[in-house]
Amino acid sequence: MGVAPALLATLAAGGRVTRLALDLIFPPRCVGCGEFETLLCEVCRADLKPLAEGCRRCGRPDMVSTHHGWCRDCVGRRLGFASAGSAFAYEGVAQELVVALKYGGQKQVAEPMAEAAADVFRRCLARPGLPIVTWVPSHPAVTRERGYNQAEVLARALACRSEVAHVMPLARKIKRTAHQQALSREERAENLAGAFVGFESPVSFSDEAWVLLVDDVFTTGATSSEVASAITARSGLEVHVFTFARALGEVPC
Repeated sequence: MGVAPALLATLAAGGRVTRLALDLIFPPRCVGCGEFETLLCEVCRADLKPLAEGCRRCGRPDMVSTHHGWCRDCVGRRLGFASAGSAFAYEGVAQELVVALKYGGQKQVAEPMAEAAADVFRRCLARPGLPIVTWVPSHPAVTRERGYNQAEVLARALACRSEVAHVMPLARKIKRTAHQQALSREERAENLAGAFVGFESPVSFSDEAWVLLVDDVFTTGATSSEVASAITARSGLEVHVFTFARALGEVPC
């Protein structure tokens, strides 16, 4: 039986195309180099640039300059989260993975991303108390257009690998916002103001519970800060942030 008849039989029997059938027709290719049979080959994975420890608050590497262990950028700045950490620099293969997941419709790349970032994610989980993993929500219209929320897909893949017991949405986005890339810090804050609201968890947690908020990329921290503030305002829980990648260019003024 050829590929086409086999696919028709699968559709008739199960009502959906199985991963095996999809792989026969569209074999996976490395996001970085295009090699067949893998979404992230070993060579491209080795090109991911891990981040050194840095600011205890925003996680920016090699920027510690105060007795608190904060970078200069964090001094005097109000942020909704207690700390932030990222696995890789947002460049090269890491950037291609994020773009493929967020804009390329390649939901499946969340798995190799989660595998590559698992060690750093587990270190972020290794604080006292009960961690609750959640994600930065996207606007419902954007989720419908994209077919999924990339932050949620990544968060669930990471949590599954680390066997986190509590994984759930804790906020929603109620205002569709403009793209942040070309905006200054003040414009980003204005763009995001009132965009997120937290909601009570369906599960009652002890006083030891805290939140690990997952997103794909950390740039200025404006989005994570707004979501964290919304979660804390509704639940009272302290929020920490984990992102797959961190932009290391100049922080928008």
